[in-house]
Amino acid sequence: MAKGEGNGAGRPAFELSDQDFERLVGMIRIQCTRDEICNIFGVTDKTLNNALERRGQPNFSALYKKHQDEGRASLRRQQWKAAEKGNPTMLIWLGKQMLGQRDASSLEMSGPNGGPIESKDVSALDAINSRLARIAASEETARDTSKPDDEPD
Repeated sequence: MAKGEGNGAGRPAFELSDQDFERLVGMIRIQCTRDEICNIFGVTDKTLNNALERRGQPNFSALYKKHQDEGRASLRRQQWKAAEKGNPTMLIWLGKQMLGQRDASSLEMSGPNGGPIESKDVSALDAINSRLARIAASEETARDTSKPDDEPD
């Protein structure tokens, strides 16, 4: 028996009708994944590739590359149309994406009753804390060296 010829037993080969093929391309254009498409058709990726091959099409990956950009271009076209119609959300988003625009943000801080914020020079505190840490470390070392070896901690 030649490859591809069955004995009538088993499942019939999955074939993509013209309508199924257009549906497949439409799903690719809206960025459906291979797994999603296979699940929708109820087939494995291998079965889908075989059906595409029988239609004289490239494998799924090549078909996906060919049509995914059509979907992106269509989405971009719709976004552009929405912006041209004055959709403020789309105008702002496209301005940020394509023109590098950003929201201006200013932050003003003040102290109590709108007065200035008090600041303190903490460099003296840092010096004191550092000296205290050195003293504590030297006392710990002195305590460890004066303790007999058999005395518990």
